[in-house]
Amino acid sequence: MTNITQPSNLPIIDQHSSPKCVRVCQNRTCKKQGAVKVLAAFIALPIPGVTVTASSCLGQCGNGPMVISVNLRLKPICQR
Repeated sequence: MTNITQPSNLPIIDQHSSPKCVRVCQNRTCKKQGAVKVLAAFIALPIPGVTVTASSCLGQCGNGPMVISVNLRLKPICQR
């Protein structure tokens, strides 16, 4: 039997590498586009070894609620 400690859709985290962080823009334009819910979703579904924080403007607010990952590869998710 395989011991699974993390859902398969989450990235595998190397605890010995650089710190990993997800930042979610909380600027006015991103908030109007749902950034508060995006931040809440990241906080509600934590990824071990990854810090989630609110961010000031990331410079792309016209493209939807912006999320940036630092030292972490995330799969893009788009709903249109």
